[in-house]
Amino acid sequence: MQLRSEPKWQIVESLKDFGWRQRKHYSLARSKVDTKMSDHILIMVENGPDISLGERELNSALKTLCTIQHPYIYPTTFALPCEVGALILRELNTEGSIRDYIYKSKPRSPFMKKYGGKGRTLPIHEIKKFGRQIIEAIIFLKERGFMMGHIHAGNVLLQSDVCKLTDIENSLLGLSYHSRHYVLNFRKIQTLEAEAVYNVGRLLYEMTFGETLRAGAIESLPPATPPQIRALLEELITVTACKNGMPLLSQLLKHSFFEDCSIPISLMEKPALKVSTKLKEALKLSIDNAEKRLLSEQKSISHARRVSKAQERSMSEEGKKKRKKDQIKQLKEGEAEEDYPVSSLLATNSPKASNQSAKHETKDNNNKEPASTASSIVSSEESNQTGATDDRGKLLTSISSFNKTGLNKADTHDRSAPQL
Repeated sequence: MQLRSEPKWQIVESLKDFGWRQRKHYSLARSKVDTKMSDHILIMVENGPDISLGERELNSALKTLCTIQHPYIYPTTFALPCEVGALILRELNTEGSIRDYIYKSKPRSPFMKKYGGKGRTLPIHEIKKFGRQIIEAIIFLKERGFMMGHIHAGNVLLQSDVCKLTDIENSLLGLSYHSRHYVLNFRKIQTLEAEAVYNVGRLLYEMTFGETLRAGAIESLPPATPPQIRALLEELITVTACKNGMPLLSQLLKHSFFEDCSIPISLMEKPALKVSTKLKEALKLSIDNAEKRLLSEQKSISHARRVSKAQERSMSEEGKKKRKKDQIKQLKEGEAEEDYPVSSLLATNSPKASNQSAKHETKDNNNKEPASTASSIVSSEESNQTGATDDRGKLLTSISSFNKTGLNKADTHDRSAPQL
C-alpha cells in the first residue's frame, strides 16, 4: 500500500529469512520505467524502543539520508515513513557484506544457512583497509549529527573492494543494535560513540578470527592472534578495556594499526551532506534520550545483580552460620541487659546526682533537696526489692505446705484395652 506514492516501482518477490531481525521485512523490487535498471531491495522497518523523533523530524531525517554522498556509505534510493516505521529502497548489492565475504556465502541465501559454520580469516592489510574505511564513515556521520551504532559485519557492504556502511536508518527509528545486551553489563560504555567504538572492535575480531565474538568481552586474546592487531583488540574487547572505557573515534583512527593504511586517490572525493539546524537539534535530543535510557537500564541491571549476590550469600552455608552466631550474640546481650542490677544503674547515676547536688550547694548551702531526693529514690528501690522477696517467699511456702488429701477422689475408666 505504501508504494502507491512511488508508481515507478513494483514488488517482485518477498525475501524470506534474509536478515536476523523479526520486525524487518525484505522484498525484491524493480523499476517499472527503466527495465534495464538493476534490481533493488525494499526494506520495511518497524520502529524500535529508542525512537524519539517526531513525524516531521523523522520525515526530514529520512529525506536527508537519501542525499548522503560518501565513498564509504552505501546510497539510499528513497526512504518513506509509514505508520509503524519506514520503507527503505536501495540497490541490491550482488557482492554482499563483509560477513558474506568472510563465510564465502551468497547474499540472497537464508541467514541461518549462510553463517552456520566458521568463516575464513582476513589478511592484515584487508583488516586495516576495511577498518579505517568504516571508522571514517562513522566519524563523518557523527560530525553531521547522525550516530551509527549498528555496526557489524552484516551492515558493511563490499563494492569493488571498498567498504560501505548501510542501515543508517536503524538509529533514526530507535532500533536496538545487535550487541546491546552485552553493553548493558559495562557501566563505562555510556555514550553512543563508545558503543560504536565497541562494535568496531567486535567487527575487527570477526575479520581477524573468522567468527563472531560469542561473549561481551574476553579475558585474554587467543595465542594465534596476529601481533600487528593484538594491541588494538586488547583496547577494545577485553574485560579490562570494557571496564575502563572505550577510546574516542578520533583516537581510534590515529591508532598505530591504521597509520600505514593509504586511501586510493579515486576515493578521496569530498563527501557531501547538508543537515538543517532544526534537524540537528532533533537528532541531538534523540541521542541524549537514547543515552539516558542506556544508563537507566545499566543501573537497573547492576542493582539486580547486587541483590542476587546478596541473596546467594545469605543462602550459603557460611551465611547461615554467620546469621546464627549473630542471633546467639544478640540473645546473650539481651539477657545481660535484663540481669543488669538496679543498684549499678543507681551507682552510675549517683555521680551525676552528687555533681548536681554540689552545684546546688555552692549556689545555696541551705538547700539540701537533691541529697534528700537521691536518698528517697534509694530507699524506695530497696523497699520495692524487699517487698518483692517477701511475696516470693510467701508463694513458695504456700506451695510446699499444700495438702493433697483434701482433694476429692475422681473415678477413672480405662478404655485403652482393645474390645473383642
